[in-house]
Amino acid sequence: MCGIAGLISSRQKSESLLKENIILMTEKIKHRGPDGSGIWIEPKLNLALGHRRLSVIDLSNAGEQPMTSPSGRYIISFNGEIYNHIDLRKKINFKNKNFFWRGNSDTESLLAMFDLFGIEKTLIELKGMFAFAVWDKKTNFLTLARDRFGEKPLFYGWSKENFFFASELKSFTNLRDSSNSVSRKALDYFLRFMYVPAPLSIFKNIYKLEPGSMLQINCSKFPEVLSEDKIIFTKSSIDFIFSKWWDIDSCLSCKDNIQEKYSSKDHLENVEKLLSSSIQRQLIGDVPLGAFLSGGIDSSLVAALMAKHSKKKINTYTIGFESKKYDESIHANNVAKSIGTNHHEEIITASTATDVIPKLPIIFDEPFADSSQIPTYLVSHFAKKEITVALTGDGADELFGGYNRYTQAAKSWDRLYKLPKFSRTFLGSILSHIPDSALDFGGNMMNKLGYGSRNYFRFADKIRKASFYLTEMSDLNDVLANPVSEWPIGTKLVKGAPDQIENFNLRNTEIFEKINSTEIKMMVLDCKTYLPDDILCKVDRSSMSNSLETRAPFLDDNLAEYAFNMPLELKIKENTGKVALRNILYKYVPKKIIERPKMGFAVPVSDWLRGPLKDWARNLLDEKKIEEQGYLFPEIVSHIWHQHQSGKFDHSAKLWAILTFQSWLEEYER
Repeated sequence: MCGIAGLISSRQKSESLLKENIILMTEKIKHRGPDGSGIWIEPKLNLALGHRRLSVIDLSNAGEQPMTSPSGRYIISFNGEIYNHIDLRKKINFKNKNFFWRGNSDTESLLAMFDLFGIEKTLIELKGMFAFAVWDKKTNFLTLARDRFGEKPLFYGWSKENFFFASELKSFTNLRDSSNSVSRKALDYFLRFMYVPAPLSIFKNIYKLEPGSMLQINCSKFPEVLSEDKIIFTKSSIDFIFSKWWDIDSCLSCKDNIQEKYSSKDHLENVEKLLSSSIQRQLIGDVPLGAFLSGGIDSSLVAALMAKHSKKKINTYTIGFESKKYDESIHANNVAKSIGTNHHEEIITASTATDVIPKLPIIFDEPFADSSQIPTYLVSHFAKKEITVALTGDGADELFGGYNRYTQAAKSWDRLYKLPKFSRTFLGSILSHIPDSALDFGGNMMNKLGYGSRNYFRFADKIRKASFYLTEMSDLNDVLANPVSEWPIGTKLVKGAPDQIENFNLRNTEIFEKINSTEIKMMVLDCKTYLPDDILCKVDRSSMSNSLETRAPFLDDNLAEYAFNMPLELKIKENTGKVALRNILYKYVPKKIIERPKMGFAVPVSDWLRGPLKDWARNLLDEKKIEEQGYLFPEIVSHIWHQHQSGKFDHSAKLWAILTFQSWLEEYER
């Protein structure tokens, strides 16, 4: 696991100047690779590659980068882990029995594959998480590539003089110029979705390479600066070629009809085998490994299978909160005792949690408003004291139907959108006027009385979301395109932003129209957008800012394909999600420990904004300041701030997004 960076200059630069620039770029991401650094320069092409190393596999000098392939043709700067690299070596040795290996790193395995099979054919063979830049001396093309689900980040862009790329935006600090001002279009999307959706970044002319994508650039000719629309829609020029080497859509058309071939029992056995195989592959490394354990289904199952296949007692890590309303540490403890892990727990005070907030603009580089970023950072910081690699349960919700919007909302929308628009709007209006305090009180009472099988935790949030969808969404496509949107579609949020909001989620999804299930449609779209741009972004930045590598066993391509083709009732049944995973987990952990309302990795932002964060927030939301900055409409911000402070409404999600941007903007301008 590492950090990568590089640039191509449009004008001739001395080798010393190229060296100075690339060292500055890599120093900015030293936290991603504190164990070593390296650079490689081709002065004739004004090309420089840089690398920061976090040593995980082969701790010797034989794993240092940038690295040259055995033939000398390819030079790579690589970030990630190739879990099946030992199998790839066997394939290489079969083809060339006299092959000489310099060391044991997966980077060397990757380069040897390039020599024998080429870059595109090699990508299909890889099981792992990665983002890399590789220069081909023979063709003078630089290739950037990113893994299937987008576990590892890769940004690229232009200033007036340079094309550049890196693992994080902070590497571009000394290269950005006036052409890289704040993108109002990206800001508008951010306020609606709580993250900036790929391929956009918060800066103009700087983009995220999308998951499963490859970008090839002719290094002998400085790349043409493409417009935003051209980047998003055409994605190519003569010397600047985009391509998709993998897409989640490929998982939706399994050649083997597994629904008819296997019984329910067979499906459970097959899922367990596939997940176990993924975990066993991910136990590779020459450093201490462990697992995050929240006590929920996903992390508990990963930890249970990890314990089963590990030769020694595994380490698990969790954090708890003083506020019992948000504390799940007792559940993690119970799971740890059941599966026999060496469990570590840290209880966090509100003060400790809020102390992280000033660090967020630096950690995330661009505005990011999933408030679970705070506990994710804290558990990473805690775990790093003893381990270098942690396995997580990320991806299980999207593949096996874990979110409430799959289990409950999908069927509700199917029914409600058959009603006339007037009826939906009227019902939504009534719901919107019920005070949050009354809704939460009613939800708590229903939980205590065991009313039905639903989860009424944070009931007001659910009703607010239902009200929003009923009044604002015209049809199911609107719901699917805006699964986590917090603002009415027509609301003007950002000064100077385009009036037309593009449905990023519904682009390039021909196979999407063939899916009959609303639940599956929602899962597919989340895998394309919410998973890489929110969940995986949150985990990568939070962990790597602590020099900790995380691995997600659920994001194995074979497991994903199987999950999308197994019967829906083994994912969602009677308003309960992740049915298959629950039943597998019951083999290792008593059912009574697992069956409880889903909480998520929540923090009490709503209460903080009325308490310990009130003064900090009020300063950032000052109307005069917002007016002078010229990005937001101060009257809208002021309105929701005062409504939230009244206690009648919970606007914490909207306010957290605005505050995240304001805090980031201060850091950016400084």
